Amino acid sequence: MPNLDENSVQSIEFEAPLSADPSSAPPRKHFSIDLSLELERQLDMESYPPTPSHIPEAYAQQSSTTRESMDPHILAHIIKQLRQSLTEVTKDRDELLEMVALSATHEAELQEALQHMTDKATTMEVELSDARRKIKDDEDSINMLRTKVEESR
Repeated sequence: MPNLDENSVQSIEFEAPLSADPSSAPPRKHFSIDLSLELERQLDMESYPPTPSHIPEAYAQQSSTTRESMDPHILAHIIKQLRQSLTEVTKDRDELLEMVALSATHEAELQEALQHMTDKATTMEVELSDARRKIKDDEDSINMLRTKVEESR
């Protein structure tokens, strides 16, 4: 950076594009900022739809008159459709609750059967080990008897 003393003055010059000079450009070209400003002006002139937090009085009066002027037959039809859909949803919910209860009962039965089979398998394993032990004892007894028979001869 150059050193500046109090007596020196700096000037900054920018060159404007040729289209910005009104005397040199025959057709005027719009810059994006010009278009953005124009779009902003157009949007400001349009009316915004009412939001729940801010409803203008004129719109509130219009909507209240609209509500009063609705056809009772249409409202009755809408209510009838809503009741039918509520009935269907309630029926579906009840069926699902029944299925959940049935599946819980079925699960309990299956758990009980599994426990029974586990107990039975454990008992069978104990019996099998006892039978194997008895077979081994019997084989040992037979071998001892054979040995005694051989000795007695």
